Amino acid sequence: MRNLFAALLLCTLGLGGLHSVTFSIPNSSLLFATYNDVRFAMPDRTEAVRLPVELGANHGYFAYPSISPGGDLIAWGFASRIQEDRAYNKARYSLGLYSLTERKWKTYGDFDEIGATAFSADGSKIAFVAQHDNKPREYKRDLFIFDVAKETWTSAPCQERLWVNASLGWSPDAKRLAVNIDRGDKGGSMAAVLDLDTGSVHPLGQGSNPSWSPSGEWISYYDPSGSKCLLVRPDGTSLKTIRKLSQSAFSYRRFGYGGPVWSPDSRQILLSEMKGDGDYIDVVLVNVETGQVTKRAKNCLSVFGWASSRR
Repeated sequence: MRNLFAALLLCTLGLGGLHSVTFSIPNSSLLFATYNDVRFAMPDRTEAVRLPVELGANHGYFAYPSISPGGDLIAWGFASRIQEDRAYNKARYSLGLYSLTERKWKTYGDFDEIGATAFSADGSKIAFVAQHDNKPREYKRDLFIFDVAKETWTSAPCQERLWVNASLGWSPDAKRLAVNIDRGDKGGSMAAVLDLDTGSVHPLGQGSNPSWSPSGEWISYYDPSGSKCLLVRPDGTSLKTIRKLSQSAFSYRRFGYGGPVWSPDSRQILLSEMKGDGDYIDVVLVNVETGQVTKRAKNCLSVFGWASSRR
């Protein structure tokens, strides 16, 4: 435990403001991000990945990025252009794929809105929710599965309305997806498991931003208050709280900006904790079995991915 504690190397990136800190973990690649800015932290260095467009803080929008299990690709949905001749939805959004080897972006699609991305366990597919060519008040959202090798995407069936910018998580066999459904007055926001063949949805409980462990044993998500990180089996059993944030009249804390981030071996989780209105974020490393916090990175960028190191 002490070795792990010592190995979490904090490094200031010299931006001269808040959210300028990341950290590294041995044999791992971590993904940190905020508006218009992604940082890829490896044990020996941290690299900044800039968007291929300049729209000023991504036109005020921030979708959650993801990193491939092999640590070689970043997927990110972002505002790619402004189309002034449109009567509505002037901001256009695309799926971006960045190769960390080639240091090059490729962009795909033309959407009214796009949400968080998630790589399958083998890195061959990317799931994301987007709104595509709809009337202003229809708000129809589709789940898309992007084939990395073919560079094409298809719609996936879903019998429920999905949140756009909420984290997604693949089952190891790529047959199911942990999703965030919106039942409105009937149940609010719920974490659920979606069968990608049939489109049927099995709710797990009220909450948001689910994340499936690489081992397949657990799904983690946040409770409706955003102050508890929960673990549950994919069949909905064995629900437990892995971390609860204390609240007081002088200190308000909640989880935010993406879901829990699993370690590749499923033994640990990284959590981004907001203080107050979110201007300050601490990232916490939690042991899944014991719930023990082993490191805290203060005033940090939110964390969105943990992959095995490419080196």
